[in-house]
Amino acid sequence: MLPGMIPFNLTHRVIVPGTSNFTSPGTFSFEVPDYDTLTVSVSGGGGGGSSSAYNTGGDNGEMINGQSGGSGDASRFRSSVDVVGGGGGGGIRGYWTTDPGWVIVPARPGSPGTASGGDENKTGGGANGGGNGGAGGLAVKTWALGDRGAPVPGETITVVVGNGGSGARILLGRLLDGKSGSIAISWA
Repeated sequence: MLPGMIPFNLTHRVIVPGTSNFTSPGTFSFEVPDYDTLTVSVSGGGGGGSSSAYNTGGDNGEMINGQSGGSGDASRFRSSVDVVGGGGGGGIRGYWTTDPGWVIVPARPGSPGTASGGDENKTGGGANGGGNGGAGGLAVKTWALGDRGAPVPGETITVVVGNGGSGARILLGRLLDGKSGSIAISWA
């Protein structure tokens, strides 16, 4: 090197910002791009709505117990201990009892899902049928390249998007299912 010259690094990283969204239930692969920051938002599936008890026809009718909604499934990024949005619990059925005489116990909401690896926010639940499905958990995490545990560019990561819970069956059909989970990944 000649006197007075300053050495410099010839390697230059080019970061192309982008996003990748997974909105259908299932298991997918994600190849980590080159990044300075990487943010992952993981939403668990919502629980299905529950139905209330009902009478099929006045004094001579039959009292029918409601049904609970199904629980939503968890969504996850990378592993079960990394970024996980838990599924919401299904709505809890309404039912009737003859003690002390045709008392109807109303349907109740399901419990919200939990989250790990980030925020403890909640996402959408199931339809109201007297008892809403519980909301899925939402976990959001941001890494800077080089952070401990940060994804490595070029690494292939498994992402799992959870199903929404099934809605309770009722006389005229079925209540709406819980909202499916989703995973949104952005980098810059």
